[in-house]
Amino acid sequence: MKTYTVWTDAVSCGLEELQDAGVTVQQISQVLLTVPFNIKTKSLIEYLSSKGLKIMIASDANTFYINEILSYFNILHHFERIYTNFGTIKDGRLKLARYVPVDSSHGCSRCPANLCKGIIVNDLKKEFNKIYYFGDGRNDFCPSLKLSGNDYVFPRLKRPLFDLIRDSTEVKAKTFAWESSEDLLVAVKGIMEDDSKWIPLEANPEILNQVYQLNNL
Repeated sequence: MKTYTVWTDAVSCGLEELQDAGVTVQQISQVLLTVPFNIKTKSLIEYLSSKGLKIMIASDANTFYINEILSYFNILHHFERIYTNFGTIKDGRLKLARYVPVDSSHGCSRCPANLCKGIIVNDLKKEFNKIYYFGDGRNDFCPSLKLSGNDYVFPRLKRPLFDLIRDSTEVKAKTFAWESSEDLLVAVKGIMEDDSKWIPLEANPEILNQVYQLNNL
């Protein structure tokens, strides 16, 4: 069995095998639309859009997956840009390609060869004076390190990003940990209405206190 160091390459191989076995692009799309999607997440996206924020995605998924899901829930139009691997239909088959091509290098040792979200955040900081970053995976730690004390990072509890931030002294951004989309929506609304306000997650005060102390809040 072949091993892969880049997740996108493994997914690409799996899709090729499925399509060789007769699975159609339409069937792949139908499966994507069964992925659970919390309505509060949609509410959060619509709220941020209503406030005039530029909403963007940096993901190790691919354009086909993301466009299919966001279009189905009628929220694709809220997103200004999507940074991800490429998913295109060619000759009736779904083909994936890395965001950073195989013959190129982004130069970051923290991130997988196909995508560095930290570089994306660095570029965005040249355009915007404040960033609200939401994430949960290991590949969200690099961009979290690029944020300043004027920015916010929202790691999901019990996921790798939260652990990495909790154990690090390098993250400068204000950190708000969350567990459910409902908690996140309430917190973001509070922060957007009053940037000096800090909304505690009442269900997990002890866990959140660890993050607060880490950032001297």
